[in-house]
Amino acid sequence: MASATAPSTTAPAHKGSRLFGYRKEAYLYLLPAFFFYTGFVIVPALRTLYTSFFSTSGITIIGFVGLQNYRALFADPLFRESVLHNFAWTAIVIGLPTSFGLVLAVLLAQARLIGRTFFRTILFLPQVIKSVVVAMIWRWMYHPTFGPVNEILRAVGLGSVARGWLGDSTWALPALAIGRSWAHYGFCMVIFLAALQCIDEQLYDAAKIDGANTFEQFRFVTLPAIKFAIVTVLLFTLIDCFKVFDMIWIATEGGPGYSTWVMSIYLYDYVWFRWKLGLGVASAVVHSLWIAALTAGMLAWRRRVEESER
Repeated sequence: MASATAPSTTAPAHKGSRLFGYRKEAYLYLLPAFFFYTGFVIVPALRTLYTSFFSTSGITIIGFVGLQNYRALFADPLFRESVLHNFAWTAIVIGLPTSFGLVLAVLLAQARLIGRTFFRTILFLPQVIKSVVVAMIWRWMYHPTFGPVNEILRAVGLGSVARGWLGDSTWALPALAIGRSWAHYGFCMVIFLAALQCIDEQLYDAAKIDGANTFEQFRFVTLPAIKFAIVTVLLFTLIDCFKVFDMIWIATEGGPGYSTWVMSIYLYDYVWFRWKLGLGVASAVVHSLWIAALTAGMLAWRRRVEESER
């Protein structure tokens, strides 16, 4: 008797209609988020760009002026000074927390400590503090009379160095940048810790067999293995540096004089206090384009590094 062949129970794959290589139904799930993103991000951004080409009274649009607002913006020495302050702030806030966070991550990953999780939590704590609170903490730290910074300097015989840090036009911006670095190193540390835990221990064993010392192991094993984590930290820190506003405003309101003005404070002051909406909106566009260009450059660099590894 011939054996009957059992019918196949596997249903054919449902291809469905596709758009850009993906199922069209998948785009339905994106519509709610895209709706809110369009209403609260894309439309205001386009409106801001549109307004930057017009002369305004602060409330109503008067007339089309083309690129006049941008010419006036780049001719304004205060704007150029704010840009330079942003670069100085970025240099400090990228360098200090990144290097300090990397050192702490290496120590915590390699050291045999009792309560290592406790130390990780304590060291990460400044990252979760709101920037407004961080500003208030460092205002107190830098107080010229009873601030801990000056008290420590006097205690170690460096009383001549003590000063009103936030009232000094030379030191106000670096002092605040150090405060921001204190609040940011925890983020860098956690990212580096996660990357360090993924490194194969056999790589270090092989380096030791080849006679590599501690520094050479760090240079030729650790750094290449965590380079993507370094790029991630640099990318997020770079964006954060050019968005800084609340800490500086709470601590000094841009003073003394204009010594702590950055691009975001320039925008805020010209729009809300001077009612020069044309310059303020033009600065917002330049600010946004600058952040977008930096982000695109960092992502392109990371992509190029990834491709070189393949």
